[in-house]
Amino acid sequence: MDSTNFDVFKKLKEYYKKNCKPLIFIGEKRLSKNNKCKMYFCDVETDVEKENYRKVFQEYLALYVRNYDLLKNYKKIFSSTTDKEMSDSLVFYGRDIWNKTGLVTTTTPETLGIYGEALNDFYCNIVKDENILVTYSSKRGYSERNVRGIDTVGCKWENGSLTLIFSECKFVESIYKASGGLYDDIVGTSEESPHVDKDYINRYTTFIIDNMHSIFSEIDNASKINMVLDELNCRIINGSLAIDIFNELNIKVHFTFFAIYSDDKYYPDARQSMFEKVYNAFYKKVVLTGIKNYDMEIVFIPTKNKSIVIKENMRKWN
Repeated sequence: MDSTNFDVFKKLKEYYKKNCKPLIFIGEKRLSKNNKCKMYFCDVETDVEKENYRKVFQEYLALYVRNYDLLKNYKKIFSSTTDKEMSDSLVFYGRDIWNKTGLVTTTTPETLGIYGEALNDFYCNIVKDENILVTYSSKRGYSERNVRGIDTVGCKWENGSLTLIFSECKFVESIYKASGGLYDDIVGTSEESPHVDKDYINRYTTFIIDNMHSIFSEIDNASKINMVLDELNCRIINGSLAIDIFNELNIKVHFTFFAIYSDDKYYPDARQSMFEKVYNAFYKKVVLTGIKNYDMEIVFIPTKNKSIVIKENMRKWN
């Protein structure tokens, strides 16, 4: 690993934790009957809320889209000495990515999935300090095979073994669409294969493991993580199925179901049935996969503004 890449990554994480995380990921509350279900809500005026989402999205884009092994090329970030300079640098690179590079392409920006996917990635990477394994560009490569990929893929080292993180996200107009959309990701639809499914997980794991990975969030455990990832890749190449290897190597699979939506209910217990729809569907499906070591969480983030209003503001560049 190039030390300059890691230095830039470390500097960015410190900035994001201080300046961006409190704008959305604050006020954590858990469902009283189930601590695997939680909600964040930042209680501010609607105009402030819109700007909070715009700042986090536009400033995180530079880290989210590009491969971490290219971070050394962010000269403005490397030379920034104040939060204002860092913010200006991140907006500069984010705007360039959005407008010029072709890394973000769409004919309908209103429906582009990157808004929720970037914030989901921020949650895993910055809020939870998990290692991101698949970049935005790599995921697009999988989608081009006409199979939708999991929105965020990460890992961490805990209790002496590897945990893989598969995170699905929604950024939609209502709690009903959020809960229903995550439910559909779990069980599948007439047009889309279920994601909590033996065949799907085996196929998708083959894709993600076949890419090179740089472990940045847990530098002290990087060699252990890479050793297990290499072993997993080797066995898959030689004909083994991913889930069989998970069980043999005691790899845990942690599933995160993440949603941002417009609502007027800001306490988890007020949306218990929406949590339970996702929770119950997951546990019915996951036992059929054959995975022995698994866990899950559901993260709901209500907003005062309509989702379409927040997204419109997120793509307005000064």
